[in-house]
Amino acid sequence: MAKSVKGVVQINDLPDSVLIHILSFLSTKDAARTSILSTRWRNLFTLVPNLNFDLDEKCPFWGWGRGDCKAPIKSFRCFVDGVLFFHDTENVDKFRLKFCRKRSESVDSISACRWISCALKRGVKHLDLNISLNKFTLPDALFTCRTLVTLKLDISLVFKIPEDIHFPNLQTLHLRSVIFFDDNSVKSLFSSCSNLEDVVIEKCSMTNVRSFSISHLFLKRLSIIHSCDNFKCWLMIDTPHLSNFKLIDNVVAGYSLKNLESIVSVDIQIQLEDEDLRADTRHATSIFREIYLARSLVMSAYSLELLLSCEPLPAFPTLVELEVPYNKAEQLNLGDKGLETLLPLLPELQNLAFRQDVLNSLPEEVPSCLLFKVKVIEISNFVYDQDCIRKAKYILENGRALEKLTIPATIRLQALNSLVRLSESVFSLLTDFKSTIHKDSSKAMIPGDGLHPLTTYSMNYLTLLADYDNILTDIISDWPPSAPARSSLPKEFFDSRDFNESPVAISVRIAWLILVLCKLDCKSKHYKDVSLSYLFLASNLQHIISRVRTSSLVHLLDEEWLAKHEAKVRQFTTNYEQLAWGKVFDSLPENPTAGMTEREAKECFKKFNTSFEDAYLKLH
Repeated sequence: MAKSVKGVVQINDLPDSVLIHILSFLSTKDAARTSILSTRWRNLFTLVPNLNFDLDEKCPFWGWGRGDCKAPIKSFRCFVDGVLFFHDTENVDKFRLKFCRKRSESVDSISACRWISCALKRGVKHLDLNISLNKFTLPDALFTCRTLVTLKLDISLVFKIPEDIHFPNLQTLHLRSVIFFDDNSVKSLFSSCSNLEDVVIEKCSMTNVRSFSISHLFLKRLSIIHSCDNFKCWLMIDTPHLSNFKLIDNVVAGYSLKNLESIVSVDIQIQLEDEDLRADTRHATSIFREIYLARSLVMSAYSLELLLSCEPLPAFPTLVELEVPYNKAEQLNLGDKGLETLLPLLPELQNLAFRQDVLNSLPEEVPSCLLFKVKVIEISNFVYDQDCIRKAKYILENGRALEKLTIPATIRLQALNSLVRLSESVFSLLTDFKSTIHKDSSKAMIPGDGLHPLTTYSMNYLTLLADYDNILTDIISDWPPSAPARSSLPKEFFDSRDFNESPVAISVRIAWLILVLCKLDCKSKHYKDVSLSYLFLASNLQHIISRVRTSSLVHLLDEEWLAKHEAKVRQFTTNYEQLAWGKVFDSLPENPTAGMTEREAKECFKKFNTSFEDAYLKLH
């Protein structure tokens, strides 16, 4: 190894305890390979407390691929014997042994028992055995091991329990592929584990069992998966501290669940192998009467069918999460009742995941949980038809607390395509509307300060559009406006934005639509008198501002826009007053308090009447 560099710690400088801890994260074969690094590393792997022997690993260390099937097995056997022989630590923390049947022809039962017994003698805490041997029997010392904390067995053997079985410290028990010998073996097994907390029974056989009984005071987690292969068997559970319960299996003869006051999470996926037995399985409803305090519940469609057949239907006052997953192989036969029947009994439900076909109908009286509690909904098996869309629409319309609705990616893609087509349709409508407005060539002049019909029509249309500003943002953002034609009257009318920058903000688009669609500049040019043009602009622009302030447009157009155009109204009004009424004001004497002759007074009034009449007649 290289010498230490000042300020840098080399791995060889670390103490043995640290190096051993690092090696404990490697498989035993990899840890053994480090023995060739140097003299110091030669025996370090023999001090590692974790031993992991896996014959199924495709590794040249066992000699696989050399043509001789027995060579790697012999190499593996010698390696395990050597490691256990040279292993210097008195205590083994973890011991794992794995080899499957196709590579176990030459691994004899005697060797396997010897290795397991060696680990037991060294006080192993975590034992994991995944082996396939014909007529294999576990060593007797296993059933009285006081140091075991975790026991995982994946062995196809008849699990006959001796009378003196005792696991005082066992907390985790995972059994797979074992065959239970009889009822007493099951009872003896669980009664011998006084501190048991976690149990998994997977793909085991209960053929010889009439009553599979688990009665334990401290058990917290229990999973029974594909093990109930005996329809005549009873499943009996009495576990006051059980918090997590999973049952994924076939229907058995009967169920007895007691003292589940601590239950939190339940996964009940009862399966029906034979449809002819459907009428004989209603006794399974007793399961649901004991899990009503759960906060999380997963059910298969058939489990939901069983639950809905309960009389009376149990309520779940504390349930927060409910899932009914989609299983393609599972036949659905809910009858008249569906998920909608259960929802009113789930007042605290917040997360809901279900296959869409379990929702039979949409109740007129919306369940309170959907109205006020449900935040997340995920729908599986969603198809793009009218029925599914109606269900999704019902949820969206009534889910007042809903934050997230998830549907399959294919449906989301279809929905996205529909939105794209809808966007194109709305864009086309807007374009047609704009074109229709531009084609309007009417030269009719509105007398006085009246509103032009085009102004009223356009603002009615735009105020309705503003009510859908969220989706309108996506539609109009890709619609670049062309630069409006500049008008000499008034010149400043279009000075608020530079449209050559192609802005994308919805407020800019709406502002542009207002100015272009209303066509105020074009209509104002029809007046021969410039003063009336200003009056027309002031009246119609004031109407536009008023409609903006009293509609959803006020949220899209900022105060700067409103203030700027209100200033324009004042300017137009001032211009109108000066042009239209200037002669009237000029006809009055400069100093009304100065004395004048009768003739001068008559001449003054005559000018005033004439100019006033001219100004007034222009308005009508």
